[in-house]
Order: sequence, then structure tokens, then C-alpha cells
Amino acid sequence: MNVLILDDIATSRKLLRAQLEREGLAVVEAADGVEGLAKLKAGKIDAAISDVLMRGMDGYRFCHEVRQNEEFRNLPIIMYTATYTSRNDEKLCRDLGADKYLRKPASSKQLLDALHEVTAKKQHTASKVQLAETDVLKEYSERLAAKLEEKNNQLAERNETLAKLNTRFGVWENNKAASAGSNFFAELKRRNVYKVAIAYAVVGWLVVQVATQVFPFFEIPNWAVRLAVLATIIGFPIALVIAWAFELTPEGLTRTAEADARPAFSHKQTWLYVVLVAAAISVGLFFLVRFAR
Repeated sequence: MNVLILDDIATSRKLLRAQLEREGLAVVEAADGVEGLAKLKAGKIDAAISDVLMRGMDGYRFCHEVRQNEEFRNLPIIMYTATYTSRNDEKLCRDLGADKYLRKPASSKQLLDALHEVTAKKQHTASKVQLAETDVLKEYSERLAAKLEEKNNQLAERNETLAKLNTRFGVWENNKAASAGSNFFAELKRRNVYKVAIAYAVVGWLVVQVATQVFPFFEIPNWAVRLAVLATIIGFPIALVIAWAFELTPEGLTRTAEADARPAFSHKQTWLYVVLVAAAISVGLFFLVRFAR
């Protein structure tokens, strides 16, 4: 048996061809209805298995053209589709003259049984086709319009789902960014970076006061004053980096990763003492220099 298969998807044709050739059938391929009609004229074809949705001439139109052709009108035709699967779609296939209607995917046995059934008929559906051209076009247009509306609805649903996913993803990204920001500031607090910044500011202010108020009293050159102020400013970011990377423990400075593995050690009183002592010295020095003048 020589079987013509029509499908615009090469992978689908390859799969169907393998199923039929495995059963000992000879297969001729066509990518749409126009090519299918040409293959009918080129050689002997015993039956056709046609997809419905195809670029160019689709399966509906192919079936109609075959039934209107005196030479091929008795060709057994099986419509084989995964897209046009409603009862109205099947009815139109029958009205156009298809002998059999199958939904994809079908097993090799189903395909073989269908081929034997349609080729064994003495009288094919062609003799029962009574639709006028206007009726064919009307029903054909209705099915295409219905399928287009169905596809549009599916597309709208997918777009709506995609919009919801984008919204959720955006909220998740915002929450992630906010969480990352809060985690970062929490980590700064845990590593005592804030405390180091405050303590350094107080001590730095003390150093600047000493440099600007005491150095001239002992006739120390001005370049030394400027050097002390500059060193204080440059040392601020360095102190913050050290505070991030190291922890102050009873054994001295230790890397943060190592300090985290040890029992907790409170620095609250230590930092408080550093700040208070530095502040007291700074205030005392300020007023001492003022009254000494």
C-alpha cells in the first residue's frame, strides 16, 4: 500500500513515516495540501493521512479539492489532527469527505486499522458529499474563526499568567533586595562597625584637638598639625575595614570567621569605656587650652 502523509512539521512526518514503514507500508511525504495534490498526480497513491492545521493549503481544503477532482475523488482519506479536536471539527471533516477521523497521537495499530478500514470500503465518502461550495466555505470559515478565537483566548490566558509571574518575580526581587539591605546593615551592627565608627570619630576629634591646640603651644611646626589631621581622615575608612574583618576578643584581634566560632564575648562595656574616656579627654583638653590662653 502506498500512503501519502501530509504534515507541515517535519518531525511529525518523520514519526508517522516510521510507524507506517514499520508495518511494511510505502510512504510518500508532503508538507501541505498543494504538495499533496502534486504527489497524487505524480504516482499511484492508495490512501492519504492528512493533518488539518498546515501552512499553505490545510487539511480541510486538501480534502475538499480531492473530492472535487474526478481523478482522485475516491481516494481514501484519514484526517489526523492534534489541533482541531472538537465535535464540530470532526463533523466538518466528515462533511468535506474524509473517510476517517483520528486524534493525535495514535498508535501504529490504530493507524493500520484505520487504513485497512478505509481502503476496504467499496464506496467511499466521496459519494456522500452533498455540500455546495458556499456551504463548504461557510462551515470552513466558521471552524477557522472558532479555532482563531480559541487560540486568542489561550494566548490571553498565557499573557495573564505571564503578567502574574512577572509581578510575583518583581515583588520577590524587591523583597530580596530589601532583605539583602537589612541583612547588610544587621551585619554591620553585629561586627561592631557602627561602634568603631563612633569611637574613631571621638578619638579622631581628640587627635585633631591635640594637634591644633597643643602642638602650637609647644612650637611644633604647622606641617605636623596638617599631617596629624590628614592621617586622622585617611585612617577612618581603614578602621572600618579592620572592624569588618576582625573582632576584638580577650586574646586580641581575631578574624571575624574565627571569632564567630568561639563563645560569645560582649564588647558593650569595652566600647563604652573607650568612647567615654576619649570624650572626657577631648573635652578636658579643649577647656584646658581655652583657659590657658
